[in-house]
Amino acid sequence: MAAALLALVVSGGAARADFSVRSVDADWVDNIYQIDARLGLDLSPQAIEALHKGVTLAIVIDIDVERSRRYWLNESIASLEQRYHLSYHALSDQYVVSYINTGVQLNFPSLQGALDVIGTVMDLPIFDRQLVEDDSVYRASLRVRLDISELPAPLRVMAYVRPGWRLSSDWHTWTLNK
Repeated sequence: MAAALLALVVSGGAARADFSVRSVDADWVDNIYQIDARLGLDLSPQAIEALHKGVTLAIVIDIDVERSRRYWLNESIASLEQRYHLSYHALSDQYVVSYINTGVQLNFPSLQGALDVIGTVMDLPIFDRQLVEDDSVYRASLRVRLDISELPAPLRVMAYVRPGWRLSSDWHTWTLNK
């Protein structure tokens, strides 16, 4: 296993990967701020090769909500991390998505099907209206990233310097409607 991981680290290849936030819709539902989001998840050839060789990939959706303050640093109202593990089961030829926050596990016959499920966020509750002050402005931000800190040690070292492993979208920011 160590030799296979080392081969993955050393192998180059052009990074044709991209993580992106395609859209975010957010609104209040029964005094809870909820979001729907569409994410683009295109893995690099290195990440796909590692997945097929038994490496589990951790994909994380980060969400932050801040209250803007005029003369001081912004105040953090909510910070949420949705974590997914993506793995490949060679015997069944299935991709497995494990939603770490709930323990739900789903199987897919194709990599694209698994990535589409991770990249579709529906009715995700973020915070309660009681945290909102009427005279303040609130901004929310969302990004999606590959968490390379969860890779096996031999792979993790080089993943920090190889562009094919640095998969992260830009922060998508919007102002909350009250």
